[in-house]
Amino acid sequence: GILPETTDVADNLFDFALEKVQYEASTESEQKRRNLRFLARLSPDSLARVGLFVVANAYQQSDKYSQALLGTEQDLVNRYFDIDKTKEAINYSQRDVAVGAFGTLAGLGISGRVMQRGFFYSGERITLPYRQSETHLLASATYSPGSNLQLAAYGQAVSGGDFYLKGEVKSRWVDASYRKARLSPTFYQTTLVTNNFVWDNNFVRQTTDEVDANAKLQLGKLLLAPRVTYSTINKHIYFGDAVSPEQYSGRIDLLYLGGVIQYDAKHFRLDAQGRYATADKQRIINQPTLFGTATVAYKIRLGGGKYEIETGVEMRYRNSFLGNKYNPLTGQFYRQNTNLSAGQQTIQNGYFMLPSYMQNDLFFNVRIGRARAFAKAANVTAGLLGKGYLDVPYYPGFRTFVEFGVDWMFFD
Repeated sequence: GILPETTDVADNLFDFALEKVQYEASTESEQKRRNLRFLARLSPDSLARVGLFVVANAYQQSDKYSQALLGTEQDLVNRYFDIDKTKEAINYSQRDVAVGAFGTLAGLGISGRVMQRGFFYSGERITLPYRQSETHLLASATYSPGSNLQLAAYGQAVSGGDFYLKGEVKSRWVDASYRKARLSPTFYQTTLVTNNFVWDNNFVRQTTDEVDANAKLQLGKLLLAPRVTYSTINKHIYFGDAVSPEQYSGRIDLLYLGGVIQYDAKHFRLDAQGRYATADKQRIINQPTLFGTATVAYKIRLGGGKYEIETGVEMRYRNSFLGNKYNPLTGQFYRQNTNLSAGQQTIQNGYFMLPSYMQNDLFFNVRIGRARAFAKAANVTAGLLGKGYLDVPYYPGFRTFVEFGVDWMFFD
């Protein structure tokens, strides 16, 4: 909620009967529309193909929040308009229209488009709605000189100076990529007027560089794929301790080491991946240093492969870290920064370390021809390995629940 308890301990957050934040209403709606239409295809032979297309997309989102301010809350929350409550409504809509062409010739694929984007932003306290129009130029190319090698390049330029570039190489043994981006601050990061928050920022563009590479070693039915990613972020824009946007003047370096292990035998399947992340020394980007997932399953096939039964467990783990908090008034995650040490659970001034957790899901799948029935008992170890887990401070994760369903394709 807006004002979390400051003298509690983290374990008490899982006692849902002690929830002390009162809501009048909090609603969110989202609509998306997409229309993809090909205008023409020329030279439809196997060697060369050329086509023209137009794409139109529409997106609209509305967020509404209302909560009464009770007791001492009125003295602790900024109030610029309403005294005894906060009420916000933010509306955002976006319209895209693009015209482009694509073509292929003997392993070389090229595509390009010109897109016009317009977006509209309004709110409960915004007297003049914000409108803006942008022109985007997008181009991509792929080339496959052989079955074990693929080269790809992608670029996007936006009127005003923003851009995104990516180059990629895929081979039998190694995949590697490099990307670079320069992005302007969003309107929400620069300007906001609400009952509880008012800001007007003059940020500069943020730039990002990233190098990613992973090896692929196939040993029979076992696949080993170690991976390394190195990123640098200059002039990073984030939501700071005061919930409002801030811009870091220097550079942030992030290194990720991880990999994938896969094994698929006749009756046994293993799919595991893990990641180690170096800590951001400035504590601007908060993330767990250790994160991993694994799926272990046993399966049998009957009737010549027409029937398949599979059961197993999905496991997820992450270590304790100082995760970002969430503010419903802005709809943004923001940094919490304190000197709490790892594993310390006492809440101090509203801050606390998210405890490490291990989540386990049991699943059961049955496939008969094109139909598949599935069932999953999620977080079955809740209460055994701890009272629960938190991905965000003050917002407990799901308790144990069961979900099931059926997938059935009625066409070839």
